[in-house]
Amino acid sequence: MNLIEIMKKRRSTREYTNEDIPPEIINDILKAGQLAPSSKNIRPIELLLIEDKNTLEFLSKSRTHGSTQLKNAKCAIITIADTTTADAWIEDASITMTHMMLMAQYHNIGNCWIQIRMRKDDNNKLSSDIIKEKLGIPKHYEVEAILSLGISKTTLPPQEWEKTEKNKVHKEKY
Repeated sequence: MNLIEIMKKRRSTREYTNEDIPPEIINDILKAGQLAPSSKNIRPIELLLIEDKNTLEFLSKSRTHGSTQLKNAKCAIITIADTTTADAWIEDASITMTHMMLMAQYHNIGNCWIQIRMRKDDNNKLSSDIIKEKLGIPKHYEVEAILSLGISKTTLPPQEWEKTEKNKVHKEKY
């Protein structure tokens, strides 16, 4: 499968089966994140692999909505950044997440990006602060996102190139 085919097939998965993900596939997904480029090669991104069901349940309530799939995920990867070392940590974390999402799709593992930075829980507390407190993440780190992972209950059709908005690509001038 070539990269374009992987990109077409990658869809957000919010419902997972109870099947396990082989450890070597989880390792491949983590490696993909570690291989992601970073601004000035500073590499401020760190990854937290979460496999504990109680922690996944806790994380599923860390936002007002959009994170409930974590309680049924087999695992999740949290991207955190040392904000004292890089000014482009948001971009670096985003690239890391994208690499991991594509590797998950390569292995036919369902996945979904769950944005954490600038999100709040039902009590109007920052999701990032909730997660940092629960997991003991230092204050100078920031949580960008969580990648939920599991075997998809259903398969969505690939995105169709023909249906993309080609008018959003400009040549030389807007």
